[in-house]
Amino acid sequence: MYDFFNSTLLSNIIGAISLIISCLSLYFSCKTFKTADEIKKDIRESQIKVLDRRRFNEEKAEIYKHLQKIRDIISSKSTLSYTNTKNVYKDICTLTNFNRIFSSADYARLCELRNKQEEICRKKENREHIPSTEHISIITDVIGIINKGDYDI
Repeated sequence: MYDFFNSTLLSNIIGAISLIISCLSLYFSCKTFKTADEIKKDIRESQIKVLDRRRFNEEKAEIYKHLQKIRDIISSKSTLSYTNTKNVYKDICTLTNFNRIFSSADYARLCELRNKQEEICRKKENREHIPSTEHISIITDVIGIINKGDYDI
């Protein structure tokens, strides 16, 4: 029995078992670090999204009031000033900065409305006549996207 404990076979078996255990622990450690990095990344993305939502909710109220006011002015006077067209364009551009907040369909619609509003601004700058109904429909669509309620915290 004493010979067995002094033999190289026992030493080799113990060494092989130690090597297997250390390789397994190294594998699990690497896997744990990888998972931790993914969790950190998810947390950062969540924090950014929450900050964007908070900023969006602050901007949303101001933009809503502003667009409502411009729509009422255009409806009552049925005229369209260059300043109002630029202000609506600025508000739509501000909303398109929140691409993480909106659904892809709403974001695409906002981009489309922004392009239409940009055309209106160009036409207004060249003193061309623009029907106020087109402008009112753009403002109404933007207000509809804002008021969906899907974008609250």
